[in-house]
Amino acid sequence: MNRVYYSNNIHLIENFNSKKIKLIKKNFSLKFKNNQFSNIDGLIVTPFTKIDISEILKMKNLKFIFIMGLHKISKIDHTKLPKKIKILYFDKKKNYNILKNITPTPEFIVGLILILARNLNFFYLNKKKLNIYSNFDKTYFFNKMISGSVLGIIGYGRIGKKLSEYALKFGMKVIVYAPKKIIRNKNIIQISRLSSLAKNADFISNNVNSKKDNHHFLNKNFFKYMKKNSFFINTAKGDHVNIDDLCKIIIKKKILGAAIDVYSEEDEKVIFNNKYLQKAIKVNQNFILTPHIAGATISDRFTLQKRMFYLINNLLK
Repeated sequence: MNRVYYSNNIHLIENFNSKKIKLIKKNFSLKFKNNQFSNIDGLIVTPFTKIDISEILKMKNLKFIFIMGLHKISKIDHTKLPKKIKILYFDKKKNYNILKNITPTPEFIVGLILILARNLNFFYLNKKKLNIYSNFDKTYFFNKMISGSVLGIIGYGRIGKKLSEYALKFGMKVIVYAPKKIIRNKNIIQISRLSSLAKNADFISNNVNSKKDNHHFLNKNFFKYMKKNSFFINTAKGDHVNIDDLCKIIIKKKILGAAIDVYSEEDEKVIFNNKYLQKAIKVNQNFILTPHIAGATISDRFTLQKRMFYLINNLLK
């Protein structure tokens, strides 16, 4: 029986029964006991799980580390691990048939577009004060319908491609910045410069994958080109966006609103101690913050976890 420890911030949708695996929940921020190291055969972590590399090196029987993500990026320094330890994750090429049906993130983005366009967050926050029959205001209106609006998508991977399909069905015009991709859909206009996308889009959605050279590539030099009646959405990676620069253009009312689901530091205290963020929230009630939930549905978690155990079982044959 292989003893597999999984991070306590992972919620297993359904108990997994296997003759090969015994699952043990563990808070990895707490040290392992010395008598545990020899009994550990596998670890299941998230990209954000922190675990001391010195502890992993003491796990002499460790066969694998499963990262519950679409890439190998994690808090664990893979270069310091022995080659015998296999790093498992949801590799996009090897798991394509599974991942193509995992669509909560593009669906979530469509929801954000609708909420931003119709200023629904404002109505919700002011639901006790509003009397729309006697005090209606033209500022409650978006200047055009979703149909006919331009969606600018940055990145054309699995999520960006699916989002473009949804947008086209809504009757939106789709422009995409993805310099390393060849887009064969004749209904999509491929843009060669980020500034051109910013100038022409009513809605901008960042869906770029995670690479080191993407750090803060969406900053004041990008935001300054956005249309005054446009919106910005980020559900990809928090490090892609200079949040201070985004907040400053919101405070100056250079754009109509934004929605952010991911942050450079996934820590509530750090996020809400940001003075620019606090001011932007007060200035614009069409500024939406969500706690990294774009991909969070029970159905997709169940599908991915089922696939995870399949991959682990294959490794332990």
